[in-house]
Formats: sequence, structure tokens, C-alpha cells
Amino acid sequence: MAKFSIRSSVDLNDPKLEAFFHHLGDQVSIINDIASYDKEKQSYDEGDTTAIINVVNVIAETEGVEAEPAK
Repeated sequence: MAKFSIRSSVDLNDPKLEAFFHHLGDQVSIINDIASYDKEKQSYDEGDTTAIINVVNVIAETEGVEAEPAK
């Protein structure tokens, strides 16, 4: 059992804590996609990339809305 260095009894292998860290990672990825969307879109529009792989673009296309409401 892994423990924090402050002698906590927190079990880092606890399924609830693992789920928390998984969801935290998802949140960080979503926030990054929202923050970087305009830059990625500009690169796509300028022909620097052939696709936009970003959650904002996926939501916009799936829901049939523009990028701003998808953010």
C-alpha cells in the first residue's frame, strides 16, 4: 500500500481515488482543448495541419453548433 509522505492512511490504490484521478485527467484534457481550440483552428485554416482533433470540434460537429457554443 502506497502512502503519502505525511504518514497518511490514504491508500493510493483505492478504487475511488483512482477514479478521482482518472476524472481529474479528463477535466485537464477538456480544459486544455477549450483553451487551445482557437490556435488549433487557426493552424487548420492556414493549412498547417490537416485535421482538428479537439473536443470543442467534436461537440460542435456532433451537436450541429458553432465552436463558441461548444466551448
